[in-house]
Amino acid sequence: MSSPFFGPEPPPPPSSPTSRKLVIQVSEEGEQRVNLRIPLGLMRAARRLIPRQAQEHLDEYDIKLDELLEGLSHVDGDGILLEIQDDDHQVRIAVE
Repeated sequence: MSSPFFGPEPPPPPSSPTSRKLVIQVSEEGEQRVNLRIPLGLMRAARRLIPRQAQEHLDEYDIKLDELLEGLSHVDGDGILLEIQDDDHQVRIAVE
């Protein structure tokens, strides 16, 4: 919409960090054990809200959310950050 006083509206801003999410998925023997989707803008606060069982599974795979948070503060764009699969286990960490 345009206005005679202000001209045309600017285009919408590009995807902001608050609309992007860190996705962590862990599966064991075909059963999903962890499926976290944390908005990047809320990650520091959301860290305290992760269920204990999910945190225990992350710990088993030595996934350190604090280190991920720090690294993601400097990353632009989306995509898979890490994907590991063996016979019975799969770990996927991505930004979507």
